[in-house]
Amino acid sequence: MMTAQTRPQESCPICGQLGDVFLHDLKDKLFGVPGKWASQRCRNGNCRSIWINPVIIEAELYKAYANYYTHSDVSAGKYASAAKPVGFRALYDRFVKQSYWALRYDYGVPDTLIWSKYLGLLVYLIPNKSFYMDTHIMFLPAVKNGRVLDVGCGNGERLELLKRLGWTVKGVDFDQNAVVAAMENGLDVDCGDLKSMNYPPDSFDAVIMSHVIEHVTHPRELLMECARLLKPGGRLVMLTPNAESFGLDYYGRCWRGLEPPRHLQIFSQPALEQIVKQVGLNIVTGKSMVGSHVLYASHAIKTGTPMNKGAAKLRMHNVLFVKWLTIVESLILWVRPNRGEILVVIATK
Repeated sequence: MMTAQTRPQESCPICGQLGDVFLHDLKDKLFGVPGKWASQRCRNGNCRSIWINPVIIEAELYKAYANYYTHSDVSAGKYASAAKPVGFRALYDRFVKQSYWALRYDYGVPDTLIWSKYLGLLVYLIPNKSFYMDTHIMFLPAVKNGRVLDVGCGNGERLELLKRLGWTVKGVDFDQNAVVAAMENGLDVDCGDLKSMNYPPDSFDAVIMSHVIEHVTHPRELLMECARLLKPGGRLVMLTPNAESFGLDYYGRCWRGLEPPRHLQIFSQPALEQIVKQVGLNIVTGKSMVGSHVLYASHAIKTGTPMNKGAAKLRMHNVLFVKWLTIVESLILWVRPNRGEILVVIATK
């Protein structure tokens, strides 16, 4: 891979304040971008966000994604079931998943399965399972004839699921290979950055971004465009790594959420909520959640376990340790609710 040109980033890209060196000599242990990177933490006590310094210039950011995992076929995705599942997986998808979404988010189930709606209650008995079910559909309640835009849709895994649940879906991503994979599966996806698409204002009932805003050079401008595209009463939902997470403190430079040099900034909850308000949206929910997948990946990085497309197969004793760590974090969140791995911010226009 060619070396990308960088520039210094001395001040916080979110609030503009200066920062202090947080971690240095960071390497890309996931996708092999050459170079060493440092991160800084904002001195502003109301921000406390983290950013990378130096940063790859905007025109060459694409070089950091040459080996990125969004190049795979949508049919292999974890949200969609384009190749229909069989056996236990089919029963789980049909009864438990659909039942949970029907129960919590008012998605319909066939008349013949009305009794199964309450199987969704089983999800609440499995620690952290409801969170993953929620993130699969980005916390979106059913909207009749609803239109959803997925910014940074990748190869369209989530769009495929939302389409099956009744949404009219639209996606945008700058990764051409991922966009081609999505289009080959019949999804309406454009290639490029959101602002250049010039979609009509007030045209979507929901705009979703899963682990996107940490990748963009101008996060406030992106949020302004999202606000412009939302219908009145429309919903913006974002997931992003948490700059104040327990996992960051525990794993340090091995924390999965750092991902140098692609994660340009990592938000704290107050910082992310603040810029959402600045673009004229109203916060509905702001919280942090346990992200066991982040802890698994962080442990893989720490132990040198090979990773394939962002996933790793840990040895059993490491798996048990991370499960224990997940329980510890769950308990911490009862006392320190801002310490989860993943930030969830939901806002309305």
